Amino acid sequence: MSKAAPPVTQAWFERQMRWAGILTLGGLALAVLYELHSTPYTMSGFLMGSPLLVCAAIGLYLRARLRQNRAQQARLTPAAWEAGQTIFRQGDPADCIYLITHGEVETFLEHPDHGRLLLRRLGVHEYFGEGAAFNQGTRPATAVAASPVKLLRIDQADFLMLYTHLPELREHLQTQIEHRQPLPRLAPSPPHPRS
Repeated sequence: MSKAAPPVTQAWFERQMRWAGILTLGGLALAVLYELHSTPYTMSGFLMGSPLLVCAAIGLYLRARLRQNRAQQARLTPAAWEAGQTIFRQGDPADCIYLITHGEVETFLEHPDHGRLLLRRLGVHEYFGEGAAFNQGTRPATAVAASPVKLLRIDQADFLMLYTHLPELREHLQTQIEHRQPLPRLAPSPPHPRS
């Protein structure tokens, strides 16, 4: 029975990079030892050991990078909707955010008394659904494809990891959120008088 590969986490990747660095330093240490104390033993250690250690370090580095890239690509799920299709509804669980790669999306507030109120129209390179992803609640609005749209879906846990580790993403999202208008606060309609 084969053992499953460990999940690609930031800690796993950093551990792999540490080992690659240690192997490279080992190869360098053999070269320094040979330079400082030249004997047939240090020469054979340098000629055989250094290339093996450096090749092992390169192999470990490439393997870790490849697995990290595959894991990151797997986390971004492409999705497509036709114009008029609902992407998510107000009240649905907030389990991911979306990045628009093509087309436009409109977000609406569904109000029992006032009907469907347009909040915003979003285009290429804009995010939506990120507000609810922070508080693990439900969607505060409904999102509908305003045109044929292509999106990248990012799961909540992956989004929060990216948000934590990428200051550029954090700044971009903060700027985008600051430029958005707050959701309208609508008072319920007064009860109808009885006749």
